[in-house]
Amino acid sequence: DVVFNTSTPIWETVGHTAPRADREDWKKFLAALPSVEERERDGALDDRILRGHEIVVANLEQLKRVVRLLVSSTFTDTNEERNLFLGDVMPALQLLGRKLKLEVFMAEMRWGIRTEASAAHLTSEICMRELERCLRESVGISYVFIAAQKYGFRPFPRLIPEKLFTELLEKMADKDRTLLEEWFKLDENALPGDDAGEEKKWEGPREFYGTAPGASGRFYVLQSQSKLKEGEDWWPLFERMQVSLRGAALTCFPYETSEEGLRDPANKHFAQRFVISVTEEEFKRGLLWVSPQRQKEQTLVLQRTVKALEEAKDGLWIDTKEVQDAQGTKVKVVDAEAQQLLSRQIAMIPPHVPTSTYTPPGDSNKAGLDKQKPEDRAYLRKVCDDFGESVAKSMAQGAQKLAVTRDETVDEAGHHLLFAVVRADKFCDTETTGKVVAAVQEYLSRRPDGSGQAFVVHGRSGAGKTYLMSKIMVGHIEERAGKGCVVIRFLGTSPASSAVQPLLSSLCKQLR
Repeated sequence: DVVFNTSTPIWETVGHTAPRADREDWKKFLAALPSVEERERDGALDDRILRGHEIVVANLEQLKRVVRLLVSSTFTDTNEERNLFLGDVMPALQLLGRKLKLEVFMAEMRWGIRTEASAAHLTSEICMRELERCLRESVGISYVFIAAQKYGFRPFPRLIPEKLFTELLEKMADKDRTLLEEWFKLDENALPGDDAGEEKKWEGPREFYGTAPGASGRFYVLQSQSKLKEGEDWWPLFERMQVSLRGAALTCFPYETSEEGLRDPANKHFAQRFVISVTEEEFKRGLLWVSPQRQKEQTLVLQRTVKALEEAKDGLWIDTKEVQDAQGTKVKVVDAEAQQLLSRQIAMIPPHVPTSTYTPPGDSNKAGLDKQKPEDRAYLRKVCDDFGESVAKSMAQGAQKLAVTRDETVDEAGHHLLFAVVRADKFCDTETTGKVVAAVQEYLSRRPDGSGQAFVVHGRSGAGKTYLMSKIMVGHIEERAGKGCVVIRFLGTSPASSAVQPLLSSLCKQLR
């Protein structure tokens, strides 16, 4: 659980007497950061944006002034660090962000996931989407890995490619196959791929997502826990399916799921997702599979080894499991398999990735960190300093890359163009959407007749209207090829589009 003591400021719990922004050592550090020197704007690019003609993502991303980072770790053993990052470090970084004209966010996945999303097994996918957002948007550090001593939860994927699911079923016992067929149902909606003759860009390795060439594009989908009968417990069913799927994956794809295969950076096969933890999946997406330059400039590793954790055998701090001893009594032991997976994952961290290591002394009688101990408080102060200074340096570097004279009108128009381009690239046509697109194109191609009639596309929440309109707008820009002006706004996606007055003001300024 995440608990903040409202009577005591969190920085005081580790020995500080003032918030970070007021501390002399922090002020001294900020004073040593290089100053940001603004340069002239690119007039030609600004003109293309104001006219609604610019749809090159790399050009539009130059306008984003965001540092958005995800802290990746198991949760129960890093609560102290995460709480201090949020309560002590982030307020100071956000103050710095205002000076550098940057928005600063730390994605916190310990809360905010709704019960219905968890019941539908969407927790992992929500985390990965947030990580992709950080990788896509951040001009500073985007991924921070706290490498502690717990490997973490290893669920199986909610979506399994049709062909692969069929192969796995063939390697299972009848009772296990029946259980999987009861809980996984084929989604007939196909995703277009290379085999359909359509080029499609995907964020991340296509094989890892199950959409590589040769796949049908259809997935078996794990049904929601709402399917459970009254009094039925989900976790015994989950464990049976987990063991069955992992065993079948090890049989069907021996190299891809082997320890050697898991440690091969070139291995991006879907089957490893039956073996690795959620935290390792974040590690591969956020650090291992990004470019060496991004690894150097936009990732950070904080490696913590608390001594004596193995003796304590506390499942909140280290991977454990229950086994039966010689007398048939259930006893808790360290999960050696999970610990080996963790140690070999950590060994994959490239040497050029910024890494800080810490070794709090620990206590064999009490697992984990204790803020009553001076040594543990000293560690927490140090890790917060390292985290804060690393992010601040990356913010200064990002601000320098974006150091052009601010133009709020151009930046707002560019935000909505980029919003449309990113979503249009992910849009998948259907027969129904094709009819809507054709109707909108016909409307847009008419000569103005003075009637003042608008074309309205409506549908229920979540039906895909935003992506559909993004596809239509980008297609219209491409078709016009630099003629006329296209003004786009997606309401509520920016401060200036979230209320009537700033929205109308922004539109008028762009048209002027």
